[in-house]
Amino acid sequence: MEGAATRTVITSTSSTDNFSTSTLACDRHFFRTASGLLVFAEIVFGLLVWMLIAGTEYFRVSAFGWVMFVAILYWVLTVIFLIIYLTMAYNRIPQVPWTTVGLFFNSSATVMYVVLYRACSSIVVLQ
Repeated sequence: MEGAATRTVITSTSSTDNFSTSTLACDRHFFRTASGLLVFAEIVFGLLVWMLIAGTEYFRVSAFGWVMFVAILYWVLTVIFLIIYLTMAYNRIPQVPWTTVGLFFNSSATVMYVVLYRACSSIVVLQ
């Protein structure tokens, strides 16, 4: 086949093929759901708790320092969860069982706040 034309095909791959260029979406209706309202309430009440503790002389009683630490820690984690839910990042990380993570987070927060309430109420009564 002397008359047949030969064609050379050169292919190349880019190093950016493995990266996704899509942006995160914003769920504007999140605050209209029950979960959104509860997260918003957690943020408001968590902020209220650590503002009230910061207004006392918590450095004199070590238990109040622990309450301040727990209140700020759970408040920051709640804000992080809010950002994850608002940006719908949970859809981009399907390996994480988000319902179970939320259950453990809220359960641990409940246990910690109940324990701290019991500890601090006995301290306040003793003073």
